[in-house]
Amino acid sequence: MLTKLLGSDVTKLWPLIDKAIETSMDRDVLAHKNTKGRILKKILEGRITCWLSQDEDKASGVIMTVIVQDDIIAAKSLLVYMMSTLGRKAKANEFLEGMETLKVYAKSIGCERFISYTKNPKVLRLLEYVNPGANTEYSMVVMDI
Repeated sequence: MLTKLLGSDVTKLWPLIDKAIETSMDRDVLAHKNTKGRILKKILEGRITCWLSQDEDKASGVIMTVIVQDDIIAAKSLLVYMMSTLGRKAKANEFLEGMETLKVYAKSIGCERFISYTKNPKVLRLLEYVNPGANTEYSMVVMDI
């Protein structure tokens, strides 16, 4: 089950969330000064939404989402900024259920699209399974300048 966390929940669960960030977020992102502090601030401000996945009342994953507004094409999207399985492999049915929860949430806040990026081929296959029409041909390029 995927649950949207309130600020008070995030504060209580911060050690778990911090571990999820440390184990799953891209090293380039973590290399920036005070990244985790800024993430916590944005969650508490409501600019990042933090989700907890639970399996039989035990925390099994953390997801962070951000609303992205593309002014050029006038589209509002829900971006999955981070996804962590807390040291274990996600069960396919749990993943699919969580994705459905995120899709319902995205529609409820007026999003037209769902954006995610991953290096994990299994996650990519599951995302393609959830939405067979999803465009998965893009690559993300990050360069220091």
